[in-house]
Amino acid sequence: LGVKMKLDKFKILSEADAKFGSSRSGKVSIKLSEKCVDIAQDWLDETYFSDAKLLGKDAKTLKKELKEYIRPRIVKYKKSTFIPTVVWWWLAQVVINWVIDRIIDYILKNH
Repeated sequence: LGVKMKLDKFKILSEADAKFGSSRSGKVSIKLSEKCVDIAQDWLDETYFSDAKLLGKDAKTLKKELKEYIRPRIVKYKKSTFIPTVVWWWLAQVVINWVIDRIIDYILKNH
């Protein structure tokens, strides 16, 4: 059956402060990146509930699947900010892409 993979949020987001911390929207970006890891954990638990299901999947496929999973689920966190929608979506895209690269890299190195 295999073992569930647990994402190491600290390891995955170790560079988030350096990447987003100094920007005006740094706090929002860091919070978004944390939410992305939480959502990605749900994705792993639901879709790849065992390491065996990850075998044979390449990074490009996993990134596409994860992005499709995260995007509709991250929307609810927009409500908690005062950033204009257009700016928030741009920011979310930057954060999602950055975090997904780190998550997939983590998964491929650790499964």
